[in-house]
Amino acid sequence: HPDKFKPMPNYPEDRNEELKQKHNDRFVKISEAYDVLSDAKKKNAYDLFGKRGLDLLEKGIDPEDAASGFSGGYSFGGGDALKMFQTMFGGGGGG
Repeated sequence: HPDKFKPMPNYPEDRNEELKQKHNDRFVKISEAYDVLSDAKKKNAYDLFGKRGLDLLEKGIDPEDAASGFSGGYSFGGGDALKMFQTMFGGGGGG
């Protein structure tokens, strides 16, 4: 009997495009994650520095070298840290 068969619903064209874009975005994210996880250097950079580490690698900069220059010439041992905070916040202790 023909009344038993109902036609499949038609989705509006914009709904189909929305779904395509959503699935494409998900595929891109999964591909990027696989690319990072399958490359030891990229994985290490991401584990240590997050997306910023990957961005540096892409530019040909070793993230560990960039991080070692972060301290701005101060070491974080004892008196040097005190000197750094005095320089940053105007020296002199109140009290």
